Amino acid sequence: MIDSIKERFHYIDKTLLVAMLVLVFIGTIEIQSAGSVLDVYGGKINYMFFKQLAIVGIGMILFLSVLVVPYRHYTWISAIGVVVTLTLLVYLMMGTTSFNSSKSWIDLGFFDFQPSELGKLFFIMYLGAFYNSVQGVKFNESNYRKLLQPFFVFAAMFALIAMQPDPGTALVYLVIFFGSLATNGLKFKDNWNVLKVIIFAFAVIVILLFFVNLINNGSVLEYFARMISRFDYRNPCTQFVETGTKGYQVCNSMIAVNNGGVLGLGYNSSLQKHFYLPYAHTDSIIAIVSEEFGFIGFTGVLVTFSVIFYKGLMYAMKVPDAFGSVIATGVTALFATHFFVNVLGNVGLIPLVGIPIPFLSYGGSFFITACIAMGMLQAVAIRYNKAKLTGKID
Repeated sequence: MIDSIKERFHYIDKTLLVAMLVLVFIGTIEIQSAGSVLDVYGGKINYMFFKQLAIVGIGMILFLSVLVVPYRHYTWISAIGVVVTLTLLVYLMMGTTSFNSSKSWIDLGFFDFQPSELGKLFFIMYLGAFYNSVQGVKFNESNYRKLLQPFFVFAAMFALIAMQPDPGTALVYLVIFFGSLATNGLKFKDNWNVLKVIIFAFAVIVILLFFVNLINNGSVLEYFARMISRFDYRNPCTQFVETGTKGYQVCNSMIAVNNGGVLGLGYNSSLQKHFYLPYAHTDSIIAIVSEEFGFIGFTGVLVTFSVIFYKGLMYAMKVPDAFGSVIATGVTALFATHFFVNVLGNVGLIPLVGIPIPFLSYGGSFFITACIAMGMLQAVAIRYNKAKLTGKID
């Protein structure tokens, strides 16, 4: 494996690698800062920091392991992965255990596993493999229904995740799916036939929800009431003053950003991490970064992510095969959705739906997912760069 890594490392995108390592470094030191208060309170000094270091080590090993696998092999991996993911999502819905009112996690004792995270990768692989397999096929009224297969897979995953409820993760699947329609190599007419069915399906869902509402004597089901309440996100500090609960996290996140100013308070000097800001080491890590390193620090993080987004879209447009193009699009969509939804939610511009930032937020399942996703994007880059420099294809 070492020789294979060395050979493929020659063609790796060095800019992407540096951007990833910069974000991992920032995330690790900020997790140490954001989690230090909770660790002291719990009697375990730097517990989160050392645990995150172990997760980073596992993530880097998996990142390098993915590099040695040409993405043409993702076909069989994705088929197994999608089936396993759907099975685990059904298992979660049938269970009674929940965390923060969401049935998203499986407790493995030493590790809390979130199937929907790795499911994103299998879904991206599946989309790439499927659209690659239908290149050159002439679709007509008798066979275009085959193009609906990815929609049904997406719909099953989306519905099961939304019912947990985990609207943030469900949104990521939605963006990945629609992003794949833009780079799948098919004609606009073929994709439009798929879109028409999707629009019809969503219309049916809306109508069904309307009748469910009527059946329940005009009362909205608890789940939908919770989802609707998320859209009332403006003026979080005012809402907190009026209700005593709603808007608390976003309000304190905005206070942290304001505290940071231009240059920040300095590393490990955050005020809001002292039990003012919930989930400071996970959902609100960007607020701690902004408080300690100021607008300059946030801008540095934004520029670093922008490099990843640019490179991902560049490979999506330049690679000659639909497989690589869809993978690059899917990974870029995954990173971009997580970043922008998290950041905009923390400053009260959109609802805060509780999804982490790649490489910055504390956590096992998502950090490992992000590392594998970057490995997949690098696999696309390696194949493209090798073909460009040597004329040889993996």
